Amino acid sequence: MSEHIIKNIEWAGNRADLIAYKFPMDSRSEIMTGAPLFVPEGAIAIFTKDKQIADTFTHGKYQLDAKTLPRLSTMTDIGVSFKCDIWFINTSVVLGQKWATAVPFIMQDSEFGEIRIRAYGTFNFSITNSTLLVEKLLDPSTGFTVQNIKDKLRYLITTNLGLIIRDSNYSAIDLATKLREFSGIAREALQECFNLKGFELVQIIIESFSFPEEVEHAINDRITSGILSKVESTILQPPASPKVTVQDILIQTSPSTQIQQIKDSKPNACITERTKSCLKCNTQIPYLTKFCADCGGKQAELKICPECRVKIRKGQKFCSECGERLQ
Repeated sequence: MSEHIIKNIEWAGNRADLIAYKFPMDSRSEIMTGAPLFVPEGAIAIFTKDKQIADTFTHGKYQLDAKTLPRLSTMTDIGVSFKCDIWFINTSVVLGQKWATAVPFIMQDSEFGEIRIRAYGTFNFSITNSTLLVEKLLDPSTGFTVQNIKDKLRYLITTNLGLIIRDSNYSAIDLATKLREFSGIAREALQECFNLKGFELVQIIIESFSFPEEVEHAINDRITSGILSKVESTILQPPASPKVTVQDILIQTSPSTQIQQIKDSKPNACITERTKSCLKCNTQIPYLTKFCADCGGKQAELKICPECRVKIRKGQKFCSECGERLQ
């Protein structure tokens, strides 16, 4: 009898890809009262008796007796040992599950008419209602088994995808060019179906739609012509002129701005290109010349405007550059 007494209960082995695990016990096995139960992180343990849900345990370590198994103790006598079934459910997100339509489904397209398409991709999911799942696993009429849970979820996706496309009003070209956007629509539409089974569709990725060959060619031509049109419009579009505001114009034309520009320029740059008449022979000579090169006549002395720093003749009442009053 002792070889059929279970003294320790835990989920052993790799559970990365397992959704549900029934603790192995034969018809003669019994659990020793006081036996330790260890539930790993990301899992839930559910005790059942005669296909009825009893007690549930989350992550942690427990000692199994009448106190920790209050519901089970009402279903069976917990003496030195007791009999029941134990399910471990993986509540972590299950990643990278592949799906694909087994047969093409019909889509009604406004441009191409009735066409047959296929689709494939991946999905991630998690269990949100462990009790509901165990109830389905306990009921043979549901068709759920530990081995076919993923197949059941794939079936939910592939059988509903055609209806989701119809309700979205997406065209074939939309499906081919907006995969990410349509994946979001599909996830939202499928979520209720998953919830009814006790699951959450964390993410669905539609990697590709497969269309009839003639439709594929038409879509590719349409996409290519659209890309070329965008490139041509970009090339032919004249460069945008810098935006000039009224405030910019007022600043540039204000007297103070003009004076500052004169100050910032090189000294005398504005008058070195000008000429003047010689006071003696009237020959045109450079403005800053002190003596005439033709007659040697001395020219009037210059002084500096205190405002704009430009050289001007002595005796001027106003600066000829900035209008500053000099006397």
